[in-house]
Amino acid sequence: MNNTDTVIFAACSESRLDPETKATWFQTFPPYGRYPVGGTVKGAAKNADFIFDEIGAKSILDAFAAAAARPDWPGILVDEEHYSIDRSKSSAALAWAKEIRQDADGSIWTRWEFTPRGKELWESRTLVNRSPAFACQKVGSDYRPVELVSIAMTNTPHFSQLSTLAAARAAEGNKNKQGAIHMKKLLTELGLAEDASEDAAVAACKALKEEASAAKKAEADALAECRKMKCDAFIEANKAKIADVAACREAYMANPEAAEKLIAACKAPEPKTQTVLAAAKKSPTVAKTGTDLATCREQMAALPANERAAFYKEHKAEIDAGK
Repeated sequence: MNNTDTVIFAACSESRLDPETKATWFQTFPPYGRYPVGGTVKGAAKNADFIFDEIGAKSILDAFAAAAARPDWPGILVDEEHYSIDRSKSSAALAWAKEIRQDADGSIWTRWEFTPRGKELWESRTLVNRSPAFACQKVGSDYRPVELVSIAMTNTPHFSQLSTLAAARAAEGNKNKQGAIHMKKLLTELGLAEDASEDAAVAACKALKEEASAAKKAEADALAECRKMKCDAFIEANKAKIADVAACREAYMANPEAAEKLIAACKAPEPKTQTVLAAAKKSPTVAKTGTDLATCREQMAALPANERAAFYKEHKAEIDAGK
């Protein structure tokens, strides 16, 4: 809805007592028709009118119903002479408009709950007229009321002197409406309805945050598992150089590149030469028993090829004698 930055003022004086509920209803908007803007809208065309029609009435009633649905909604403020619009003056309530309805002629009425001072001013006939403050939509050179902002108890039918203050308040309202538009876009991005509650939006944001956190953890776990597999393969390939597998694993998991460079700089140990104690060297002669002779031959066979000839030459007599 493209509203102007102006809140408009007019006046109604009729009231009606409901015979069943004993509640007093106050005329807040006039019947359908066109009404001169006069000096109530700054910068309006000379012959501009207020258009009171079905479109505007529905918008006013819908906006009231949406506000009334909030659990903390006190009602539409009824103040004195529109003082609440001027921040230098009192914004004390004389009443709160709690209900709204429309007559067959299009006029809109509100039921009030008076504060003690407001009831006194009404019953003493000190203030007898109602002047609604409402947001308008520009229609060509005319204006259509679309939302009730507040109501004043007054005796003056028009308040052209308040147009500047009204415009300032309306501008604030437009900023809030822009914020509402941005919020609707955000709700759409979250996959929520445009009228979703604040709690629903918070819950959706929390769910997205938890989903992102879970995805991040899953990615970290996958990377850790991949690193572990690479670590196992690295240790297996370099086990000859690694004396402490647990320490190497810890270093690799912390910094694979550094661990690989360190192990690459290490040299594998030379294979150990098997020392064979020849049985023949333990005594002057090789024992003649089959067991000793077999042992001696096993020892000789275990020697490197270049040592076997010398061993056999040294013990030839004993070995041959034991055959």
